[in-house]
Amino acid sequence: MSLRILSHALLAGALLALALPARPATAQPAPEATPAATPGTTPVATPGTTPETAPEATPEALFDRAARTMSEADHARAAEMFVQVAEAHPDHPLAAEALFSAAKLYAERLAQPGRALALYRQLVERHPHSRTALAASRRAADIERQLDPGGQSDVALARFTEILQGFSARPEAESIAAVEALLAEHPTWSGTPRALLWLAEIHRRAGRTQDALDRYLQAARDWPDSEENAHAWRGAGDMAARQDRFDDALRYYHSMPITVPAQLRSRDDALDALARDRWRARIYIACHALVALVFLGLLAALRLAAGSARASLRALARPPTEALFMLPIAALLLAVSFTGHEAIAPAVAIMSGGGLALVWLSGAALERAPSAARRRLRVLVHTAAVSLAVLALCYIAVHRGHLVDMLLETLRHGPDH
Repeated sequence: MSLRILSHALLAGALLALALPARPATAQPAPEATPAATPGTTPVATPGTTPETAPEATPEALFDRAARTMSEADHARAAEMFVQVAEAHPDHPLAAEALFSAAKLYAERLAQPGRALALYRQLVERHPHSRTALAASRRAADIERQLDPGGQSDVALARFTEILQGFSARPEAESIAAVEALLAEHPTWSGTPRALLWLAEIHRRAGRTQDALDRYLQAARDWPDSEENAHAWRGAGDMAARQDRFDDALRYYHSMPITVPAQLRSRDDALDALARDRWRARIYIACHALVALVFLGLLAALRLAAGSARASLRALARPPTEALFMLPIAALLLAVSFTGHEAIAPAVAIMSGGGLALVWLSGAALERAPSAARRRLRVLVHTAAVSLAVLALCYIAVHRGHLVDMLLETLRHGPDH
């Protein structure tokens, strides 16, 4: 009875603890920020005037109307309205905000990078001390890098923007194929590193580690002078580490160019994580060895207790009490995980299946112990062995599913963090 209580309590407790992260992080395509409407009053237009041209319309009210139009997905009209705010009230603090919002819409929603670039430049020139000036300058520089002379890069950037905008409305494979076709058509486009990193991120989120690694390496090796180079090498290292290719990961991390403190911090963080992953991999291997030894020991104990191989098979044909106790618990956890927590379902399956096999073997051997005294000793030994094997199975499952960090966060902060 002590074996049943201890070993199964450990297994059920570990499974339930793992099941706590009920909302595993799901990566989403990069969301665009929506500029907040500035509080203001909305005047009533006098007969014969539109709200935009009403004499009493304040800059705040006009900005609010533009923001509402944008929230209704009328992006072209909203961009025009933001520009009108800036032109009608060039000295108002909202003029810079309006230009920035219009430029973002042209760049991210309307696939007009040239128009966006002009508005960003206008903002920096007219409002150099505004809070959006620095961001506008950076966005302008990013667009400039992707717009080479000749007009072809303008076309490539516009097409890439359109693909990103329609990503949620079409199958993922279709968007990937469209970007790959774009890169094949414009092999020298300066925006290629950004597109390659986008492809790598899509593959990474979908669990296609090797595809993600290939794209990261392509961006890193083919575009060594791009601003995305450090990001590409970091991504390649992360994917190699995920495949337990630690030497390759170390080489990729050390290939990261260090030009700003943030890149140095990123590399240091990556190297720390790599060292931690190496230790986890060693523990993973040791757990496999431990589980294998326990299984072999239980098989030997059953063979010894039953007296022959044939008798051992007959003993296994009838489920012991421990297995009957474990079976409904394992079935319930599997049903819950596969219906509501797909991210942890494979881990729960490993622990449930492995735990059931352990208690089945152990119970069958104990039922054939020759004497009460020896049976008590075997119960203690089996309890210790099965408990260790259950813990090892738990670690194997969460490590294999890349759930160690998620589980640790859940234990630290709770399931709702």
